[in-house]
Amino acid sequence: MVKTMAKLPRKMIQITALVSAIVIAAILMLTAFSKIFYPSDVLKVLDFSTGLFELIFLGVLLFFHRFWQLWAFCACVFGSWGGYSLYWAIKGMPCGCMGKLMPLPKEVALGLDTLFVLLGLFLVYHLAGKRGILPKCILFVLISILGGFYFAKLVQSMAGL
Repeated sequence: MVKTMAKLPRKMIQITALVSAIVIAAILMLTAFSKIFYPSDVLKVLDFSTGLFELIFLGVLLFFHRFWQLWAFCACVFGSWGGYSLYWAIKGMPCGCMGKLMPLPKEVALGLDTLFVLLGLFLVYHLAGKRGILPKCILFVLISILGGFYFAKLVQSMAGL
């Protein structure tokens, strides 16, 4: 018999989702500001586009934090950003996650992405009423990580880095 993780009280999960959304939104606000106003010299269009996406995403995160579908999407987004960070960490170069405003050590960027993926999956598990959704979310996160990794490789070849 396989044991499953116990479900936490609904109120506690809703508070966790709200606090998580606020913390992630604050970090996204900082990264969006940094990328929009202090983009890297080589990747200005990518930084600006990503910054705009982050602004939209933080608004969606704050408004829809009670829905497991949002946290599944959040886990995939941070999975793809984690794959992107992983590629640059392997290359020994900064990922540029904060534009030029505040260069993040590669371990910090990768650590935050990993933390937010795990948080997203935790909230998917507790907010979704369906037991079989978590393995599907994990599969999509793994695909997202690969996508982010190969996108970074594409960026490197196109930018000549």
